[in-house]
Parts: sequence; structure tokens; C-alpha cells
Amino acid sequence: MMEERTFRFGGFVLRAGEGILEHSGQRVTIPPKALDVLVALVETPGEVLDKDALMNRVWPGTFIAESGLTRNISIVRKTLDDYEPGVSYIETIPKRGYRFLGEATVPAAETAPDAPAPDPPAAAPPAAKRSPRLMLGAATAIVLSIAGVTTLERGHSRARQLDEDRNIVIARYVLGRGSRTQVQPALDRIRKAVELSPQSAAAWAAFSEVHILMARLAIGSGSVNLEKARDAAKKAVVLDPRSGSAHAAMGEVLAASMDVTGADREFGLALRLEPESASILASYAGFLTLAARFEQARELSAKAARINPSQPTIMMLGARTEYFAGRFQHATESFREVLELAPDSQLARYYLALSLAELGRTGEARDHLRQSGMHPGVLETEEAWFAVLEGNRRPARELFEARIQMVRKGGTPSLALLPAVDAGDKDTAIDLLEAMEKHPVGRLTLFTIKVNPRLAPLRGHERFQAVVRRVWGETGPVLRSASVR
Repeated sequence: MMEERTFRFGGFVLRAGEGILEHSGQRVTIPPKALDVLVALVETPGEVLDKDALMNRVWPGTFIAESGLTRNISIVRKTLDDYEPGVSYIETIPKRGYRFLGEATVPAAETAPDAPAPDPPAAAPPAAKRSPRLMLGAATAIVLSIAGVTTLERGHSRARQLDEDRNIVIARYVLGRGSRTQVQPALDRIRKAVELSPQSAAAWAAFSEVHILMARLAIGSGSVNLEKARDAAKKAVVLDPRSGSAHAAMGEVLAASMDVTGADREFGLALRLEPESASILASYAGFLTLAARFEQARELSAKAARINPSQPTIMMLGARTEYFAGRFQHATESFREVLELAPDSQLARYYLALSLAELGRTGEARDHLRQSGMHPGVLETEEAWFAVLEGNRRPARELFEARIQMVRKGGTPSLALLPAVDAGDKDTAIDLLEAMEKHPVGRLTLFTIKVNPRLAPLRGHERFQAVVRRVWGETGPVLRSASVR
């Protein structure tokens, strides 16, 4: 039976005893059993609730198939997302259960009736009455004790720190789900963190990271995003030279600028400063993957996963390592695991489609590609490639002709790169690669050149290897990734 308590999280008010959910004063329509599921999760924030325990709680003494629980979890997620798009409140822990993300507070007036009355006027400042715990998945645990705070100034400082950390953690979790539609909500939270604490290196590092991601996803102007990311990373390092997250952000910026030595240095420094940071371990693993240092990347990804076993970002980077290493069966299994944890991850579904295609399973690949929600131009490119794998090169040739005209009119050279490869025009493809070296946005694509399986047909070409050496500053042979083509 639901307890006579009210919970507040985000803009929601959950009146457990009355069976009412509200948002910003407006009654939210939700089925009774879905509401019971939500109450059970909200009452144990940050803790994994076993599936069997949850079903026994919501359907006591009644047999119910697990699909019934899954359906109600989906209803809860959709209901919450309708009011706060892009904010993930419920996390799936594969093969275990579910966890409520965020901070659920109980107003002081609704504490248990037999609780001792508080002592008069020596009460803590308002900030001290907030719930002291914020656990967002296994991604982080931020425990800030307000006990002993004797001045209003210190209380406000703690409250600002809590809000700053909460915004950064939630933003990183949302970004880790790999959806373009979630980037703006994450950016809004990080901006809020910067506003709350303009002298925080962690906030500026997060601001840098989100703009690097925006550049990679072609959201807005690539050159503008890179410039914002660079300025924010510099500010973070200046504010706190001992911040691992600040140096990791700088590593991402230098990698995007093709400064391989500088990026490696900054990532290494970040890891020495914070050797147990799952996010830094995962970021460095992503860099090592693109450098074809796969064993090192797997080692760091595995450590990150041990520290933070249910973060989609970390699982995603580990799966991408397998994809770029040419281990497509392993990659397929890994991306499916990511999707079990984060069903709305566009990047996981996209890379799953690519992995399946490399295995020759183009029918399945096409289904996942269409569900990925990627940019229409990306979908068009991959559809043409799937046709090539099925023995029909005509769509790739037609797409190549259309894209090369766009490039001649001033478009980014990378627009026509993969269509040129799929159309079989290797010389033009390498011309485009060389043009991308001089293009501020094109350089981002070039950073995957060493390991990208889609470029396998070009690997034996001397001009291609010369581009790789210029990008990576190496003189050795270029890695030959596996490919079904």
C-alpha cells in the first residue's frame, strides 16, 4: 500500500497516498499500476530495485509476466518524458532491475508523525533541508553533508555546489544515451551549472565536452562549436590546473584539432590526476581506439565499466572499440547491451546497423538504421552502402553525383567521401580526404581515418596512407581493418 507521503523531483509532485502525480500544478494522467511502479522506484532513489521485488510490491500475491512490468516501466518513462523531454528518471540495470535517477525530496511537513519535533530557532538554513543525496545511475554518487553549517553563506555555497554537480551529472548521463534530441536539454543543464558556479573548472569542462559532441553530430556550426569547446577547456584548465576533467576536456579539443601528441599528453595527465574517474577512463579509451591502440583502449574501458557498470556512455565506447577493431560480432552483441540499458540511444542503434551490415546482415541492419533517427543525409548514405553490399552499386553512384555537386558549390568535402568510396571512385575519395585536411569541420571526420572500416577499400592506396601519416604524425604502416567488402 502506498505511504502517505509526497515526493518532489524535477517539476513533478508525486502524492503517494492520494495516487496523484502533478507537474507544475497540472494533474498528470497515468494508469494506477504505472503510478504504483513509479512510487516504488521514487521511494528508493539511487538503489537498484530487483524485478521480482518490484513485481511483488506492485502486484502482491498475483502472478504477472515480466512483460507486464516492462510495459508499465515504458508507460512511466513516456509519461515523464512528455513533461520533461530529454531528462531520464528511470535507469534499466540489465538482467537485474531498475533504478530511480535524480533527487526525490520529501517536504518537511510530511515526515512521519512520530518523528521528534525539531529544536527551535537554531534550525539549519533552507539549503540544509534539501535531500543530501543525489545518485544518478552508477555514474556518480554525490553526498554533501550540510550538518555543521553555521552560517547562511556557507549553506548557500553548499546548495550551489549541489545544484552544479546535479546539473553536470544529469547532463552527462543524458548525453551518454546518444540521442541528438537530448543534446539541447543537456546543454541547458550545463549552462545552468556554469551560471551557478562561473569559477568551476568542472562546469566549464562539461561545457567544452558538449560542444565537441555537437560538432561531431553536426548540430549547428562545426567551427563555432569547436571554438566554444576550446575556449571553455582553456578556462577550465586555468581555473583548476589539478582538475582531471579539465585536462580531459582539453584532450578532446586537441584530438578534434588533430594535435595527437597534445591530446595524448592531456588525457594522460587527466588520468594521473583522477585515476578512478570512469568518465576520464572512457574518454581516453575513445582516443586510444581511434589511434588503433585497441588493447589499451579495452583495458581502460573495462576499468571504467567496473567503476561505473551501468553508464551508457562507457558501454558505448567499449562497443565502438570492437567495431573499429573489426570485431563486428562482438560489436553487435555490445551495442545490443547498450540498447538494453538505453533503448533510445541513436548512436548505439546506428553502430549496431553498421556492424550488422559488415557481417552481411543488411536486412537487419536496414531495420535498425531506420529506427536510429540519425540525420537524413546519414541515412541516405548508409542505405546506398547497404545496396552496394547487396550487389547494387547504382544508388551509391547516383548519391555520389548529387553530393559531389554539393561540394563543388561550397559544401563540406566529407559530404561526398563515403558515397565516393561506395561508388568505387577511389581517386576522388582520396581527393576529398586531402581537401578535408584543410577544412575545419572535415578534420573531425579525418580523426577516424586510421580505423574506420568504411574506408577499407582505400587502405592500400599510398595517398591514403600519406593522409593518415599527416593526421597522426606517424611513419609506420596503416592498420588494415577487417571488412566484408
